[in-house]
Amino acid sequence: MTRGHKHDTECLEGVLKGGSPAYTGMIGSRRRIAIVMKQLADAGYPKERLDAVFSPIGLRIGAVTPAEISVSILSEIIRVKRVDRTAAEGVSCDLETAARLAEQGEAADALITILETQGSVPRETGAKMSMSYEGSIIGTIGGGCAESGVMQDARTLIRDGGWRTMTVDMTDTAEEDGMVCGGQMTVLLERS
Repeated sequence: MTRGHKHDTECLEGVLKGGSPAYTGMIGSRRRIAIVMKQLADAGYPKERLDAVFSPIGLRIGAVTPAEISVSILSEIIRVKRVDRTAAEGVSCDLETAARLAEQGEAADALITILETQGSVPRETGAKMSMSYEGSIIGTIGGGCAESGVMQDARTLIRDGGWRTMTVDMTDTAEEDGMVCGGQMTVLLERS
């Protein structure tokens, strides 16, 4: 944030007036944060929105130096993205990728998420790709033939509904197809 309560309040007000980002954090002392939160509560901001602001910011890892504090903050953001969001009940689509497709005027008809990997694969567990039936995509699970095959199955799923898991095996033909990777990944396909 800034060097003063007044500007901290203005910054946080700007965030709170917009949408609901997956992560909003405020750095500062407990006293400073309490003052800003009280000012915003007095100004009529809903308690639920104020309670959703992460403060103190960052995971408690004993960080002291600026570099360590940065790591603790980024670790908390990753936890929110990878753990908290996927654990939330009723969330079947990655909201960020769905919003980006909506901006392009298309629906996010399917979400593909890597659940598990073995061996050498292009992307790690948790990587997501959102796609429309027409084939517009945001994100990637690795590209190439493996992704193309998953997209074909996703189109069927969009048409028929439901969800399914599938294993993408890149071990047999990796060298022959000129692929660098040669592992396996299990992916979840969901209709959004």
